[in-house]
Amino acid sequence: MLEVKIRAQLRTIWHVVGSRGSVIPVFLEQKSRGRITLTDPRMTRFWLTLDQGVRFVVSSIEQMHGGEIFVPKIPSMRMVDLAETIAPGCEIETIGIRPGEKLHEVLISEDEARNAWRLKIATSFSLHTLFGIGRIG
Repeated sequence: MLEVKIRAQLRTIWHVVGSRGSVIPVFLEQKSRGRITLTDPRMTRFWLTLDQGVRFVVSSIEQMHGGEIFVPKIPSMRMVDLAETIAPGCEIETIGIRPGEKLHEVLISEDEARNAWRLKIATSFSLHTLFGIGRIG
């Protein structure tokens, strides 16, 4: 009988800056019209650059033993701060939260955190360096 050993791992990655579905291209397009639409000024989201996401995945693979769930330690930002950085001086219109949408995402629940181990997989960035340049736009 053939015995197969499988090591599995799950990585949770949130918003990758500039990826498909990212709000950044939407904000850049809206900037040209002088008005940004925002669901709620209190809303926050977690962000990773593509390079940070790749480093997180590689680091997770290097540290895995099998069966872990790796959750990145990443900063959150207020969506209104992102909008104001991309389009300073533009009008910001609040359009309201859609059904099922959350004001704040949670990377790991309090119950899950009790059983979590803190690893050295951390990442950070500045609003003004999201694209590796000075000010966006």
